[in-house]
Amino acid sequence: MKNIFNNHKLTLPGENIYFDTLENGLKICHKQVASAHVAHCGFIIHAGSRDDNDLKGIAHCMEHMLFKGTKKRKSFHILNRLDSVGGEINAYTTKELTAVYASIYDEFLGRAIELMVDIITQSTFPEKELTKEKKVIKEEIKIYQDSPDDCIFDDFQEQIFADHALNSNILGTEKTLDNISTEALFSFAGSYYQPNNMVFFICSDLPHKSVLKTLKKSIAETTFYAGSTPSFIKERKVPSSVTITNKQKETDHQQAYIMLGGKAAPYNSPQKNKQSLLINLLGGPALNSRLNLTIREKQGLAYHIEAGNTHFTDIGFYHTFAGTDAKNVQKLTHFMLKEMQNLKNKALGTVQLNNVINQYIGQVMVAQENNLASVMTIAKQWLLGYEIKTLVTFVQEINRINAADLLETAQELFDDNNVANLTFIPSPE
Repeated sequence: MKNIFNNHKLTLPGENIYFDTLENGLKICHKQVASAHVAHCGFIIHAGSRDDNDLKGIAHCMEHMLFKGTKKRKSFHILNRLDSVGGEINAYTTKELTAVYASIYDEFLGRAIELMVDIITQSTFPEKELTKEKKVIKEEIKIYQDSPDDCIFDDFQEQIFADHALNSNILGTEKTLDNISTEALFSFAGSYYQPNNMVFFICSDLPHKSVLKTLKKSIAETTFYAGSTPSFIKERKVPSSVTITNKQKETDHQQAYIMLGGKAAPYNSPQKNKQSLLINLLGGPALNSRLNLTIREKQGLAYHIEAGNTHFTDIGFYHTFAGTDAKNVQKLTHFMLKEMQNLKNKALGTVQLNNVINQYIGQVMVAQENNLASVMTIAKQWLLGYEIKTLVTFVQEINRINAADLLETAQELFDDNNVANLTFIPSPE
């Protein structure tokens, strides 16, 4: 058999991470972890809801339908293939990516790899299964509509991205789902589920040569969907900015919910780390964040409050979010804006800065202790053409951030002309 792997291969310093590219363009990322008895593998496809075009929700529907039958397996056989040996299979869709992956006892890694290849390249999208799955997704939409934090997060993106494709709900709507057909799914697969538009990742304790040998059995002879990947990344409309408006919306929720936010840097920007560090200080997961200390601990205005930032390939946005009694909306909004203003007006002291940096680095280190999360992060970076950074590089970059950097970042990010507001108000009884 002809060797399907070319010579593009490297190992990152201090880490056993290998990269290969097949002759058909499919990228392979393997992280070797000594003494790991659980293996992970899967595909990340560079296609998400911003690529839905007129069929809103098709990228997410595609993710569901991958499990509903292939040329050689019915839905039950797909689900049972890994369940029967204690493995797990999962998937998700974002605005720009779709991921399908499995976690399994390493003795059965070959089984997982073969199944991943089968459902990604040989799915048949049966009409009968599609009809049933649309009902499932409609129930998913209803659950989402009952969740105010999910609703306001999506509605806020719809508000700030206006008529851009990034404004769309990943799930689509009941009406747009009805327009998705088997033929449309095959067309979507032919455009985006092509080898040069995806990466296959593996995390295991197996030697790299052994992993390649296993991969050959599943990938060498497989075919992909009819079609070819267009230069759709270039064809994507780049949002030059975001729409800054203040809106209120009546809802059936018992509490009021507030979201503030605006434009942020794209994923590969040198500003991303500075913004992430700043947002973590403002309202990250730790209980000593500025927002939590002021709004929950001092004022008692909210049970949960947070800040976060999302970075796409060509733009990003930040947000702050909290829920409160309707009578406290103005007061809560005032304190949210006040904490943002404080970060604009006063630089951190040396001790404060060191604490902020150490906390953020520690949080990232704990998150990356998860082998699945770690290898997926690396695989995404390679798929999207970004510089692949080790944790050592990340720590070095964060440690270079100084107080002046954070002050300047706050003044830019929290500028009055970059703070949109969306408030959910309970409907009058």
